[in-house]
Amino acid sequence: MNFHWRQGHFALLHDLAKCLRINDLTVCHRLHRAEAPQHDCPADAYSISEIKANRRAKPNADQKRRQAEALAAINNGGPIITDAGSRQAFVASATYRNHEDALGRVVNAALENGVGGEVVEPGWVISAARFPGWPKGTPMLEIVKAWEEIRQQRLKEAGMADADVYRLQSGDAAGRATQCVPLCLYPMTDRAAAFLNADWIFFDSLLSVSYLESQLRAMPGLSLSRDSNDKHHIIVRSRDHEIHLSRTALQHVVLELIDTQVLAGALGEWAQKPGFAGPGELVLPQR
Repeated sequence: MNFHWRQGHFALLHDLAKCLRINDLTVCHRLHRAEAPQHDCPADAYSISEIKANRRAKPNADQKRRQAEALAAINNGGPIITDAGSRQAFVASATYRNHEDALGRVVNAALENGVGGEVVEPGWVISAARFPGWPKGTPMLEIVKAWEEIRQQRLKEAGMADADVYRLQSGDAAGRATQCVPLCLYPMTDRAAAFLNADWIFFDSLLSVSYLESQLRAMPGLSLSRDSNDKHHIIVRSRDHEIHLSRTALQHVVLELIDTQVLAGALGEWAQKPGFAGPGELVLPQR
C-alpha cells in the first residue's frame, strides 16, 4: 500500500471490506494524491494485486480466470460474476455527481440546532435530527415532533406534501447498506460525522416517485410505466430494452443523493444499448 501511495495512487486493502475477495489490493490509477510524483499510469483505471510471502508463487488457472473476470468488470463493464450468478454492468459516460454538500449542511445544522432540512431538488427533501444533547427532561416525542415539523415544511416547499416517495433513513437496514458510500465520509464536521455514525443523528431522504419519472421522461427515446402491483416500481423502455427500477434498485440514489439529471442521462444511455436477460449494475464513474 505504501508503495502505491508513494507513487501517488490510492490502494484499498480488501481485508477492510466484505465484498472484495479476489487478490489483496485494488489500486486506483485514475485519481492521484496531491503532489504525486510524475509517472506513467496504466491504461486501465484499476488494477488488482496479490501479495504473497513467497514471491515465486504463481496463481493457478482458476485464480487467473477470476482475476481476468474481475478486471473486465471494473475496467470494461464486463459481467460481474457472483455466487448467485452473473450481473451485467454498464459504465455510463456521465460522471458521478451527488448533493453531498447539502447532506453536510443538513447534518451540521442538526448537530448545532437539533434538526435540519433542505430541498435538494424540486422533488427531493432531506432532513436530520440529533437525539442526545437536548435540554434535560425533553421528551422523545418533542424531538420527533420538531423533526417532523421541519420535514413537513420542506415537503411543502417542494410541493411534495402528498407525494408517493422513495424513503430511506440512515439508521434503518437500508441506511447501513454496505454497498453504499458511508454517510460519515461526506463533507461535514468531524463531530457531526461521529454523531451520524453512532446513530445519535438520524438522516432522512425523501425522493418523489413522480419527480424521478419526470426527469426520466425528459430523456429522448424513453417511455415509462409503473408496475401495476407496485407504485414504486418504474419500468423504463427503449425499443426492445426494458430496465426495471425497483425500490431496492434505487437505494444508492436515495441514500447517496445522486443527482437525478445524471442518473436520467445514464439510464437513457444504457437503454439505447442492446438488452440482456438478468440483473444489471449501472456504474457512474468518478473522474
